[in-house]
Amino acid sequence: MGTFGSDMKRSVLSARNLQSRGWTETMIKKLLGQPDWVESGWGDRSKRVYRACYVEAVEAGSNFRELFASSARRRKLDDAFISTVLERSLTLEHSGAVSAWDNTLEIERAAKKRNLRKINRENKKRKSLENATFTPPSHLVCSVAVNTIINDLHISIRFSRENGLDRVYCEKYSSIEAISETQGTTGEAITKLLPNVLISLLSFAGAIRFSDAGLVDEMAFTKLLDELNARILDIKNQNLDQKEETIISLASDLRLVPEPSFVSSGVWKARCPGTNHCLLLNATRNEFWCGYCNRSGNLHDLRLLVDERSRLN
Repeated sequence: MGTFGSDMKRSVLSARNLQSRGWTETMIKKLLGQPDWVESGWGDRSKRVYRACYVEAVEAGSNFRELFASSARRRKLDDAFISTVLERSLTLEHSGAVSAWDNTLEIERAAKKRNLRKINRENKKRKSLENATFTPPSHLVCSVAVNTIINDLHISIRFSRENGLDRVYCEKYSSIEAISETQGTTGEAITKLLPNVLISLLSFAGAIRFSDAGLVDEMAFTKLLDELNARILDIKNQNLDQKEETIISLASDLRLVPEPSFVSSGVWKARCPGTNHCLLLNATRNEFWCGYCNRSGNLHDLRLLVDERSRLN
């Protein structure tokens, strides 16, 4: 609902115009609903207007003729006026007033789609400019090939130093990152942060291999990866020594398939019951935690979770 200008007045009908065509206030509310525009004023009925093509499409229908005929008897209208209104309704029906209104709607829908696409393009362009403005400068650390079950991913790892923070991250997967306060040289920062990024990649991949050099060449990358693999093996062995710990044994009994984590000593992974994701087991404290389900607790709570999921399935 809005206001209209002089160019619109030729294609609209006011509430007063409708009454002169045989409409009643009840018919207007029932068949036309809310007005398309309201001309500025103090709410006088003559200021409410409807698009003429819409009015004609409604007048071309049998519902209009039935309601008009019923009200005409009640209002005791002149027979000549009744005949004029009904003849106009039939003429509009035969001349295709409904199709004309449908075409008008289709044109308006197409115009709205074009306008929406234009707005979306402008928003994307604006966001792109904003991102370009606020993205800190970065340098290629190296590129790696990550083996997954489906295929190999080639990922560029980058380094940025901005506003007192050092950041090493994956270009296409920016959530895989390591951040710390700026300390030392660029090389020292990369040596400190890169292993954490590689561990994140290894957590969902079978293996990682060097692909292209940047600030880190193949020799330095291989040395770093060998040290990381040795650390991972040591953590795994430490965790395997905890295989008989209470919560690990319980997870095995509950068929949650616990596996030693290589991220941290004392941490195991297991299948979260009734789902396709994992939960974490702390062998030192005999506790579990699932970030997806926001559930945690002790041995008793783990049994309750398994029983609850079993009933649901």
